[in-house]
Amino acid sequence: MYGVDVSALKNETSLINSGFVDSAGIMEVVAYVENTFNISIDDAELLPANFDSLNGITNFIHNKKNGLSNE
Repeated sequence: MYGVDVSALKNETSLINSGFVDSAGIMEVVAYVENTFNISIDDAELLPANFDSLNGITNFIHNKKNGLSNE
């Protein structure tokens, strides 16, 4: 996201469709979430609903930390 104007970023904005990140960038987001929140993310959890918006990421982390399924 270096050099990207994030002022238009909203919680529900699609990170990929809006050009904030590409598919490789999503993998960086996944690695960041794993390291920052000390959680392991399974391949089956790599869904757009979980990582394509700030809301999706927040909900995923909350559910993962509380033992709820996100698949």
